[in-house]
Amino acid sequence: MKISGLFDKYFLILMIIQGFMVCVIDANSFKEKGMKVAAKKAKYLGTITIGISVVLFAIKFAFKNLI
Repeated sequence: MKISGLFDKYFLILMIIQGFMVCVIDANSFKEKGMKVAAKKAKYLGTITIGISVVLFAIKFAFKNLI
C-alpha cells in the first residue's frame, strides 16, 4: 500500500474537523480557565493541522496519476 493513498477526502474531512475543534473549542476552554499560553498554542496547532492536511490532499490530488 502506498502512503500517498492515505490522504484521501475522508482524511481531509477528519483533519479539518479535528483542527477546527482544537482551534475553537479547546482554545476557548483554555482561555476561560485562564490558560492564555495554552489557548494560543491550541489555535496555532489547529491551524497548522488544517494547513498540513490541505497541502497533503492537494499534493495527492495533483499527482494522483504519478504516485
